[in-house]
Amino acid sequence: MDKRMVLITMTGQDRPGIIAAVTGHIAAAGARIRDIEQTVTHTLLSFSVLIDFPTGESERTPLIKDLLFLAKELGLDVQFMSHGAPQNAAFAKIAGSDANGFISGSPRWDENSPRVQAFIKRYTAKYNHGPDLYGPYFYDAVRLFAAAIEKGGYSRDGIRKGLKELGDFPGVNGTMNFEKSNVALLPLRFVKYENGTWVPVKD
Repeated sequence: MDKRMVLITMTGQDRPGIIAAVTGHIAAAGARIRDIEQTVTHTLLSFSVLIDFPTGESERTPLIKDLLFLAKELGLDVQFMSHGAPQNAAFAKIAGSDANGFISGSPRWDENSPRVQAFIKRYTAKYNHGPDLYGPYFYDAVRLFAAAIEKGGYSRDGIRKGLKELGDFPGVNGTMNFEKSNVALLPLRFVKYENGTWVPVKD
């Protein structure tokens, strides 16, 4: 899913004005509706809308918060699915328990990996809190570039050459390899927001 997109699904008793209220909030926030679908079965409404933000991620959280409150007012259950950007402390602080059930997907570490546990321990000892979603990305990126420069030198071509020659690079987020592609392929993991924390979605 594009990082600007959010899939919103609401379910509950159907009644007049629900669709208008939801789409009105979305329009007022400057978001664009890419797709919309609704079904009603014996007065039970299931309503899904895929939206994006042309200006990027920064405006998503206020709308998500507004839709959480709106769903509560309308007596609906709501679930969000998005790129990994909401997986941070700011989201938890703003949304609180109203965001329970929000699902987010991103390349993310394996909590049971000894390498990951060692990184979390070092990070927490230094900064007095656990790492957010992006800390490990930057950590891996800096280590990748340093290793590539050591192999190929400081030039653009040298760094590219070095990345290709690294083979399987053991990052915190997973093993990365650039031999066959210029893109690092990492396992995609989904997590669900539950009472102030992100927990893995089980298969």
